[in-house]
Amino acid sequence: MKKELATLSEQLGEPTPLGPPEVEAFQLASKMKQWTLILEDKMSELNGILEVTDKAGVEHVRALIEVMERAWERYQNALEFMMKYDLRKRVIELEEHQASLVGAAFMAIILSKDLKLSELQIDIARQMFANSMIELGGDMEPSWASGIVDAEVID
Repeated sequence: MKKELATLSEQLGEPTPLGPPEVEAFQLASKMKQWTLILEDKMSELNGILEVTDKAGVEHVRALIEVMERAWERYQNALEFMMKYDLRKRVIELEEHQASLVGAAFMAIILSKDLKLSELQIDIARQMFANSMIELGGDMEPSWASGIVDAEVID
């Protein structure tokens, strides 16, 4: 038992730090969707053979169907949770907050008295910053957003 626990401990290693709960919920839902799609593929491979007869002649539903049903139910619960707490809006607020912090840091730098920038230089720096942000576009996506599978959002 001690050896197994030591092996498990080594495999676990250092835990990955948790991100914002809203983001973690989106990432978990994305994984749930991927798992559901994998299960659906496995179901299609069965070619309609959904029941198995045991040695006693009793028909049983394949375990995969039960797993699939549980996966759908849990995925549905996750989606209901996300809608109930409007997590899409909260994630967007996190992104906007992050962008606001970047902008505030940039403004603090260019407005610093130590740089002694003229009003014209400050205006040019602001315009250059705005143009750079536009060029970055999707590259400005937060690192934690990469695990979220985006779906079409209907307002």
